[in-house]
Amino acid sequence: MIDVEGYLTYVMYHCIFSKNMYSELKVDLMKQALLCTKCGSRNYTITISEKHKSERFEAKKHCKVCNEHTLHKASI
Repeated sequence: MIDVEGYLTYVMYHCIFSKNMYSELKVDLMKQALLCTKCGSRNYTITISEKHKSERFEAKKHCKVCNEHTLHKASI
């Protein structure tokens, strides 16, 4: 059996307070380029939040200039 009153209470609460909660949770995003460690070309971009700005993202990706999989690091 479905708890109709509980569900309606949840829906009403969510509709009333969701606008305020989401407006306060906005996160500043920024783009960073990933550059190849072998040739230095910028092949990819990523989107990160401001609070993860100090951490450098690293991934092995295909470089179209080198034509091989190399380590790509986030530029500063």
